[in-house]
Amino acid sequence: MKEYSPENVDQEVGKMLQAQKVPNILICGQTGVGKSSIVNYLFNETVAVSGDNGEPCTRGITLFRNDTVNIYDSEGYEIGGEKQAHYERLIFDDFLAKRKSAVDAEAVHLIWYAVS
Repeated sequence: MKEYSPENVDQEVGKMLQAQKVPNILICGQTGVGKSSIVNYLFNETVAVSGDNGEPCTRGITLFRNDTVNIYDSEGYEIGGEKQAHYERLIFDDFLAKRKSAVDAEAVHLIWYAVS
């Protein structure tokens, strides 16, 4: 059995952290449900513009990253006609389709659908 000292443990943990892959998470959902607020909560600081009146704040898809996670904050889904078609193009045609065959570091690993 291998003997561990505090230095050995630090080295082993460091190796494990370097080998760990950073997940890419897409947050999507209706306008005003708190997608950007979730991003701010996860990063423990205000990195994404968020509102409190249900009005759209995020346009397009914005990447926020740190050492442990990459989060793509998307604009809100709005029902009806051209707004709905725009959202479908943005998420499915423009964003996810381009990452479908991407290398693992660029692929979307998880999608969080936020609801109010």
